[in-house]
Amino acid sequence: MPAWSKVYEWTAKNKELAGAIADARALGQDAIAEDTLQIIDQLPHQIVDDKGVARYDSAYVQWAKNRVELRLKLLAKWNPKRYGDKVQVAGDAENPLNTVVSFAPFEAILQNIELNKQQ
Repeated sequence: MPAWSKVYEWTAKNKELAGAIADARALGQDAIAEDTLQIIDQLPHQIVDDKGVARYDSAYVQWAKNRVELRLKLLAKWNPKRYGDKVQVAGDAENPLNTVVSFAPFEAILQNIELNKQQ
């Protein structure tokens, strides 16, 4: 297996290879996403106490939850456009966003600099 630095050199020189690697990564990310569904859909282990009462193993449930959360966080970092949280900054028709730009603080700083120069 070549070093990652070598693979990056190859992709910089060969756009077709870069596209193929990007496609493979996208497929791998989809496989990880499907893996999270399998983890969650799997019934947890049961523990049977001395009296024969069965209950779900809470440690196993937490372990499965951690496995899924880590995968989802990695997917969101690797491909935020597809797997990340949607972040939208927008107003609506009745209450649009307004942008106000004020240079007053900078003007005060410049005036202070001019006063200090004169002294």
